[in-house]
Amino acid sequence: DIQKAIGLLESLGIQPYLRGYKMTLLALERIAENQERIYAAIKEIYLPIAEILNCSTATVEVGIRRAAERAWKVNPELMQGLSIETLYDRPQARSFLLILYNACRTKK
Repeated sequence: DIQKAIGLLESLGIQPYLRGYKMTLLALERIAENQERIYAAIKEIYLPIAEILNCSTATVEVGIRRAAERAWKVNPELMQGLSIETLYDRPQARSFLLILYNACRTKK
């Protein structure tokens, strides 16, 4: 649900003016279409988003990674609460997407 994802991103301090915001939302949409895409993130998630946004796959990965960094900096308690594993540092981009996807799927 896109509204859940938007609310979650805002709770984590990831606002629409940040570059990683749109990239993260697009990535979550791709994962929602097919959860197996998370296992081939570059090819199945980053590349199609890069084509949509006219940038490189590295730019997409960096945007999502920076969103994860911001979420960890702004609201580490929420990030910890969303994760099924204990987080000792900010999650990597792929893990961040998986945490958000699972939270959007299960969050009321």
